Amino acid sequence: MSQFYYLNDEILGSCHLAVGEKNTALFDPGMAWYGEKTVEKIKEIIGDRPIDAVFLTHSHYDHVGALPVIKKYWPRSEERRVGKECR
Repeated sequence: MSQFYYLNDEILGSCHLAVGEKNTALFDPGMAWYGEKTVEKIKEIIGDRPIDAVFLTHSHYDHVGALPVIKKYWPRSEERRVGKECR
């Protein structure tokens, strides 16, 4: 069974985590200053599982700012830029 989590409810950012039976995907890592807190929340949900893909919907700072923090903890996650301005 898959589950979908909204991770930035405290700051009204845009970061969502999709957890499936086999794969995990992060949509828009959120703001840079909130990156470490986002990592904590993700680890509470998935533990030691990898993040298989990170999707960037567009290049606004509140959507992509925390990408370097996410890549620090999950360096093998594949980035997917889906928004036209992210390509």
